[in-house]
Amino acid sequence: MNYYEYTFEIGKLYISEHNGIIIGISPDFYQGEMKETDAIKFCAQEIEAYLKGDLRNFSFKHHQEGTDFQKEVWNTLQQIPFGIRVTYQDIAQKINNPRAYQAVGSACGKNQLLLVVPCHRIVPKNGSGGGFRMGVDVKKHLLEHEKDLYLKK
Repeated sequence: MNYYEYTFEIGKLYISEHNGIIIGISPDFYQGEMKETDAIKFCAQEIEAYLKGDLRNFSFKHHQEGTDFQKEVWNTLQQIPFGIRVTYQDIAQKINNPRAYQAVGSACGKNQLLLVVPCHRIVPKNGSGGGFRMGVDVKKHLLEHEKDLYLKK
């Protein structure tokens, strides 16, 4: 496994890959060799383009391990369109498990592919910001960034 550290406008992120597949985009340090591979560099370029407003959908190969439930939540999160916010309960209902909204929140907290699996687009039903591994201020920034670009389309 390889990883490389980048500093973006939203803060420091470690991008990790294994055999050319991105397995982590996170503020948390990963084990492995610090090496900027082509896959990592391409991922970083796409993140930068996303943050500049030039990209809405990521195209690099990615994968993360998790339970069947977590994978179902993460796959559902990837179907949320750019600029749209939904609640934890919306996701729970979409996966036919309407009472599992807290478990949806837990799955979001274990997401290792920030931005690509857009857990920042999930908000509590009461309208508060909810949590985010990079902090609530970064979550608010990402939501406003996407909202502004969504309204310009």
